[in-house]
Order: sequence, then C-alpha cells, then structure tokens
Amino acid sequence: MVTSDLAFFTRDESLFGDNIARTKRIISKLLLDWTMAKDAVLKDGQFKEQERPNYLNAIYFDKLAEFFCRIWDELNDQGKVRYPSALKSRRGFHGPGRAIRINRTEDERRSLGVDPSDLRRNDWAFTTEIVEKLKPSLGNARMLFGLNGEPWSSNCKIFPEIDPSQWEAWLSDQNNGDSSTVFLTPVELEYVDEISRLISSLNSKELRVLGTHYCAEETSEDIKFNLRVWNNRFNDIIKFQSRRMDIERATYQLVTTVREVKRKAAENRKLYATALDKCISGCKSRDVKSAILAKQKESDEIWDDDLIERFRLVAEAMLSFSIYIRRGFSEIEANFILKGKELQESDKIYTSILRPLPNVVLQLREYQRLKPEDAHAWIKELVDAKNTLFRFVPPLTDLSGIGIT
Repeated sequence: MVTSDLAFFTRDESLFGDNIARTKRIISKLLLDWTMAKDAVLKDGQFKEQERPNYLNAIYFDKLAEFFCRIWDELNDQGKVRYPSALKSRRGFHGPGRAIRINRTEDERRSLGVDPSDLRRNDWAFTTEIVEKLKPSLGNARMLFGLNGEPWSSNCKIFPEIDPSQWEAWLSDQNNGDSSTVFLTPVELEYVDEISRLISSLNSKELRVLGTHYCAEETSEDIKFNLRVWNNRFNDIIKFQSRRMDIERATYQLVTTVREVKRKAAENRKLYATALDKCISGCKSRDVKSAILAKQKESDEIWDDDLIERFRLVAEAMLSFSIYIRRGFSEIEANFILKGKELQESDKIYTSILRPLPNVVLQLREYQRLKPEDAHAWIKELVDAKNTLFRFVPPLTDLSGIGIT
C-alpha cells in the first residue's frame, strides 16, 4: 500500500503537513456543500429557492474556514475529536481569518507595487493563499480548489474542485489497522457533516458575519486593528507632498477602513443575531451545539459592551472625516476626480463633519476653497481635526505583531 499524505496523523510537529492536508480536505467538502445548497429569497411576499454561485470570494471563503476551525478547535479542546485544525487564527483587515506562516519567494517581493495593504508584504498567508500555494502531494494528487484571480486579493473567487464521489472515496480509503491514522472516525464524520449542514444553511452574508465575530473582546481588538491601519494611512497621506504615493488609492483605503469599523461596531449586529440563531436552533448534534455556544457569544453580549459602544459612537464621525479628506484631495489633485455617488456623499456630509460629535466643532474649509497652493495649510487643519476626533477613540493597542496591516 502506497503511503499517502493522510497516512499518519498525530500532534507531532513534524507531521504538520499531514494535518494541513486533512484540514484542506474538510474545507473543500464544506465549500462544495455550501455551493450546492440554495438560498431562501423573499420575492412577492413568498420565500423562493435561489441558486447560489458555485464559488465564494476570498473574504467569505476565509470566514468559512475561520468558523469551521473555531468550532472544530473547541471540539478538540473538549476532547471530542483527535486533533485541532491545522490553521491558526490571525487578525486581518476583514476580521479574523485562518493563516499559516510562509516563506515568500524573492519574485513575489520584487513584484510588489506601492500599495501598503498588499498582503504579500507579510510572511503570513490566509486560507485562499494557503490552498493555492500548498499543492497536493504525489500521494494525494487531486486538486481540491479552483481559483480565479490573485489568491492574495479579496476579489479572488474560490471554486470547489471535488465532487461528492471524491469525498466518499476519501472516507472509504481508510487504514483499518489503526484507528489513530484514519482520515475521520465515525464520530468526527458526524461532526463534519453537521457543521457543513449548518454552514450550508447560511447565506454568504450570514457566513461572513458569523466568521467575523464571536466575542466582545476580539471584536474590540479587530476594530482597534482597523483604526491603527487608518492611522497609518492618514500619516502617509499627510506626507504625500514629500513621498511618491497613489493619493487616490490611499484616500479610498482611508474610507473603506472606517466602513469596516462601522460594520464591526454596529451594522453586523442584527445579521449576526440572525445567523447565530439559525445555527443554534437548527443544530441537531448536542456536541456541536455545545461547541458553538461555548465560542459564539450572543449578539447583546458583544454589541452592548461598553468599549464597542464607544467605537460605534465615533465611527460615523470618522467616516465623514475620511470622506471629507478624499473629496478634498480630489479638489487639489489634477489627476484625481470623484464622480457620481462619491460626490453626492461628500456634499451630504460636509455640514455634519463640522460638528461631528456633541460639543465638538472642527475647522475644515469648504471644498470650493481648496486650491493646490493651499495644500500645506489644509493638511494642518486635517491633523488638528484628526487629533480632536482621536480624543474620543478608545486607546489603541499596538497590534502590529499579531496581525497583517
């Protein structure tokens, strides 16, 4: 019998690659099941089934892996399964995701552009990059995932490459001589099937939010992480005259970063409650339900937290300020022109940004008064306004060592 990459599974670090192979197989099954399920969509007052796309984009795929690994690791902590997931949770722009440390090639490093948010600047790869870089070994030469796009990009699409018969073949190809080496025990298979069924019951937005949040403390740290990213971008932007940079991209990232803060601090609350209730009420396995309840806190426990409430109150002001900055640079930079909705949104927020919070007044000139020759004075106004707003932002812990900026 030829030994495959799934022949031996232990906690031994030297067999880390075997555990990666096992985890990838399970995630490929979860993705397949999710794409084969249908969504219930309300049309004309009635719920109707709607086909799903046969892929998830990178953000949602990362969250699928994050949610599964989180619950599986809890089952492992409770002694219900033989091994933990092979992927570690790592803080990122869109919240937690599963990742491993990798060695970047010299070609990758040389190909980097000026975008500071390019994930290839880090020695960590999230799930989409993992499945692209870690090809199957010779003993398991079946491609598990298909990718359309750059694997480090949030726009990358991930398709399942297996079919149900491949999953059945993996289950039947087990070493009967030693239960410690089988791919999945009968009990573990029941857990995988149950978790997959619950994940398949979620639409893509519910899946994303349930993978993003699970407790108040981690949600707070994710928001702090985003605001540190915002602060780094802001510090780059105010030095744009002395360094080469894409000011249009930088200001866009400023706005999208605060939109991410708003989602985490407020907008995700209702959807999270719906998704969690769907999982808990639909769960048929006592052990899986116990693991979910142990890890996924109720929405009130997360969003009624005092710290998250403080972030929520300042998020709208930070978003308006970011939109104002982007519009302002479009007025003083000849090659940077806003159109349509962005112009309308920036016009709408101008009055509110002058009084962004109770008893707070900012001195920020009208867009029409912004001229290239006034850029230096205007940037000083931005710095003063930013310092005023950050007095209302809870202290931000330095997360540079435990996340990807």
